[in-house]
This record gives sequence, structure tokens and C-alpha cells, in this order.
Amino acid sequence: MLDATCLFEKNVNKKRKTRDIKPDRNGRIVLSFRNNRFTSVELRDLSSDINYILKVYKNYVKEIVIFVRYFAPKDKLVYILLESVLYTLIHKYKINAVLEREKWAYNINTGGLENALITKLATRQMDYNRFVESFHFFIDKNHFRRVMLKEKVTDESTSNLVTEIKTFLFHFHMDRTFDSELALMIGELADNVYEHAEADCLIDIDITDNMNIYKDSEKKYYAINIVVLNFSSKCLHTDIRDKILKVYYKNSARYDAVKEAYENHKLQYGKNYNEMDFFNVASFQDDISGRKDETETGGTGLGQMVRNIVESAHEDYCYVLTGNSGIWFRKECLKYTDDGWIGFNKSGNFISEIPDEESIIKSNTYLPGIGYNFMLCFGGKSDEQ
Repeated sequence: MLDATCLFEKNVNKKRKTRDIKPDRNGRIVLSFRNNRFTSVELRDLSSDINYILKVYKNYVKEIVIFVRYFAPKDKLVYILLESVLYTLIHKYKINAVLEREKWAYNINTGGLENALITKLATRQMDYNRFVESFHFFIDKNHFRRVMLKEKVTDESTSNLVTEIKTFLFHFHMDRTFDSELALMIGELADNVYEHAEADCLIDIDITDNMNIYKDSEKKYYAINIVVLNFSSKCLHTDIRDKILKVYYKNSARYDAVKEAYENHKLQYGKNYNEMDFFNVASFQDDISGRKDETETGGTGLGQMVRNIVESAHEDYCYVLTGNSGIWFRKECLKYTDDGWIGFNKSGNFISEIPDEESIIKSNTYLPGIGYNFMLCFGGKSDEQ
């Protein structure tokens, strides 16, 4: 199962008051969040509260109600993480858990929320058993969900997943080349999860159409929103950091160049950029892999895949989050040099220049594992057409 317990354990907020968190006589606890947005701050505090409940009241609590006054998550990854929290409580801990909202809103980044599993549970369109079942696999006209369980992965799993995604996208009559590239990228991300992180992998895709994203414009747009998520003790930077610093490679000018970049970058560390950020960036370099002692075959060109996908969109909102940090995939900073280096800066210089400040993400929630969020928006048509 996709187990979010490590999310609870890694986000303990010692300043968080817990004296009012206790079950009533029916074993029910209500956790209230009354801010205007549900952000990484609220997700961190929710995880901390749940960790406290599981440690103190695990044998007494029967139901947890997460009350959010105005539920308007910033992007898809936020509500998928919350969905994973509910799933873990219901399936693993046998605690009925549900999100209750006074108001809610969605935009081009979160259009899938309208028919998401978390919404179906909140509106009683789905009971707890159906929610758990659908969490692992669900597909309808605009929504594709699959959880790849590491113990059930075979040599054909990735190719089968790619075929399933292509079939799902086929009904939207998009460019077939784009469909293929997108499916291959998602397959590569999933393959990295159960091969390198040795974890279960959640893939969720929704298509949001006929939305007006610009004021004073009659044009409608559609967006593909994608999350690829795992919970693991390994973050994006874990293996490549060990490989470079412990020299788990042999006679490689390319890995030596990454070590040279490391020596240059560490002189420029600061509040917004540190060693973990460096190795996150290093993991996207061509022909660089976190596998020990592998120098000949290198990486998979994942960064190139991401760049091709992002550059094809009219608008985009794409990033990877791991631990407390991540990388924005901004078009202007996805330049590769002729030697296959990417700096996530406008110059494209990885060896001697750190990423542009706007390329680095800092999150209040610690994500044990890796979460990719892609929002790819494409031009549609005007209402008159």
C-alpha cells in the first residue's frame, strides 16, 4: 500500500499545541483549519496532529474529521497528498477519515478536484470501502489513477503503464507525438520509483477543459494535470549524493565534472540553496545515475523528457518536490548545453553557476520521497467557435 505514515513522522511540529486534540466519547476527533488556503503549512500541521493522535489515541480514536473552512489547494500535489493521508488512516489504521469543507474552489491547476476521490468521499458519493478500492485504480473520461505496488512490479509493468496512459490520452485527440512523449516520461518517473527508491508509486492524471484562464479573453483552455508520487526514505538527491561524495564510480570524466561542480557550488550555498539542492539538480544531468559503480550506461535523459514536455505547453506549472526542497521546471531555465549539462538557470551553466533563485523551491512540509506535479495548459477555442 502507499503508506503516508512517514509523512506524519517527518513533520512533527513541536510548537504545535496538542492539549485540545482528543477524541470525544464516540472516538471522534475534529481537526480544524480555518485559514483561507490549504498550503504546505497546513499539511505539515495536519501531519503533526495525526502523528500525535496515532501515538496517544491509536486504540481509542474511531473517526478523524479534517475541517477546512475554505479548501482551495494551490495545485494537484497538495490535494493528492491529503488524499493519501485519508487513505492511510482508513486502510492501515482502520480510522474513518474524511475532509469536510465549508467552501471550496479550484482553478486550472486543480480542476481535477471537482471529481477527485477526496471530493467523492467528502460529498458521500463514495463510501470508505469504495474509496480504498478506487485509490489503487480508477479511470473515467477525464481521470486516470493507478498505484504501482513494488511487490507486484514485473519487467512488463512500465511498458504496460505507458500503453494504458496512451490509451487514456487517445480519447482527447491531442497530438499523438505529445501523447507518446508524455506517457514515456510518466513511465520513466514510475520506473525510477520502484527500481531506485524501491517504493510504491502513485500516478494520477486528469484533463481539465474549457476553462478561461485570462481576464478579458474569450478563449477557453484545457490542461493536463499530473502527479507522480512516492513515500520513501530516499529523496531525489539521496543516491547521487552518496555516489559523488563517496566516489562510487570509476574513471569517469563526467562524474568528475559533477564533483567539480559540487566544489564550485558549495562556495555559493546560502539560505535558498544548499547541498541537497545541488544534488537534486545533479540528478537531472544527462548520463548521470545514482546507481553505485555505474559509469558506462549513465542516466535515462529524464531531464530532456521533462524539457520537451514543458516546452510544448502554452502555460505550465511544473515542479518536483523532495524532502523540504524542490525544483521548478521553468522554460527559460531548462537549457541544456551541447555537453548535456543543465543548470536550471538562464545561462545553462551547471558546472560553475548555481540555479536561479526562482528555480529552487523551499517547502514547509517535508516530503519523504519524491512528488512530481505537472500542469500543462494548451490553447483551446473561443466560445463562438
